[in-house]
Amino acid sequence: MNNQYYRRPWPNRQNNMPNMNLPNMNNMPNPANPRYNVNDKHEHDPYCIPHNIPNALNLIKEAVAGEKEDAAYYEYLASIAPSDYDKNIILSIRDDEKRHYALFRRIYYELTCEHLPESKDVEIEKPESYCDGVKTAIMDETAVVKKYREILYAMMCRSHINIVTGIITDEQRHADLFNFLYSRVECYEQEPDYEQEKPEMIEPCPPQKPCPPPEPCPPQKPCPPSKPCPPAKPPEVKPPEEKMPEYTEPDKKYRSKSEEKEFFPMRHFKG
Repeated sequence: MNNQYYRRPWPNRQNNMPNMNLPNMNNMPNPANPRYNVNDKHEHDPYCIPHNIPNALNLIKEAVAGEKEDAAYYEYLASIAPSDYDKNIILSIRDDEKRHYALFRRIYYELTCEHLPESKDVEIEKPESYCDGVKTAIMDETAVVKKYREILYAMMCRSHINIVTGIITDEQRHADLFNFLYSRVECYEQEPDYEQEKPEMIEPCPPQKPCPPPEPCPPQKPCPPSKPCPPAKPPEVKPPEEKMPEYTEPDKKYRSKSEEKEFFPMRHFKG
């Protein structure tokens, strides 16, 4: 083969990369750029990149504020826990919320090159009891996963995807832990039993008039006396039939000649 027309195939390194289908991050525009504020049919689509990035940035702001409030709420909830075992579990959840707070601030800075202001004083609504606080925590942990999923859909960097995925799994684990604490203290016994609640009193119906007594039936006429049955006839009895005795010829062996002449005269007739 002529080497002038032969060229050794050299592998394309770009096509051999494991993330070859991902967009080139160096050529992606800055999310802080006003070009992201597009107004088209994909503006409110949570699955379309980069049109879902503005919504994700707003959700990150809400998540930072929510994680700060949750950390303060769980710290108060741990102070009224009935045992040290429950308190340690709630404090571990509080530490996770503080870590989530720092991770969301990091993602926002890496996407926009802007620092979110820190909220120092956080006001929380104290629950009426420990069981009410655990029940509220279960509902909050399960509801926040939906928001964090929309943030995940807009992430393009592998490290950001890993961070948000870890936060979502932590929130689901927190909901399971609060469910465990709720059943461990038997908080379900303190809830009102809606099945045994009596309904509102309904006005009774007016008293009904008594039914009139039924009219007596007219006296029935006596039945006429029945005629006596005729005497039964005795069954007819037929007299037994007289049967003629059957003739039996005597044995010829012992018959004498005189007897043969008597019974069979024709045999000895000589004409």
